[in-house]
Amino acid sequence: MRPRNLLRLVNYAKGNAVNLGHTKITAEDLRKASGTFSADIVKEISLEITDVFPPAEDLLYAFIGMPPRLTDTEVREVLRQTALIPREYDRVVEALLWFAFFRIARHTPEETELYIYDAYYDMKKLMRSY
Repeated sequence: MRPRNLLRLVNYAKGNAVNLGHTKITAEDLRKASGTFSADIVKEISLEITDVFPPAEDLLYAFIGMPPRLTDTEVREVLRQTALIPREYDRVVEALLWFAFFRIARHTPEETELYIYDAYYDMKKLMRSY
C-alpha cells in the first residue's frame, strides 16, 4: 500500500513487457511482476525483522501452509517453533503488523479486517480497533 511499492510493481511489469517484446503491459506481465515483487518483499521484510530480532531469521517462512486466519494463540505457537524467546513475541507480532504481514480482525457486526495502512500507520489506533 506504499506508493513506492506500487511504483516498483509497475516497473517490474514494464520490465516483463519490454523483455517479452510487448507494446503494452499485459495481464501476464502483471502476474509475473506480482510474483517477483512478492518474493522481493518477503526478503526485505525478513532482513528488516532479522536486523532487530536475529533469532527471527526466516520467520516468515514458518507461516507457509498456515490458514489465512490465525488466532493470537496460533501465532504464538508458530513463534514457539522458532529461536525467539517468549518475551520477544509481542514485539515480533507488532513488527509483523507494521509490515502488514498480519491484519487485525475486528469483532464487529461488519467483521472488517484492518491492516496497519488502514490505521494510517498508527499502531495505537490499530491495536485499539479490535
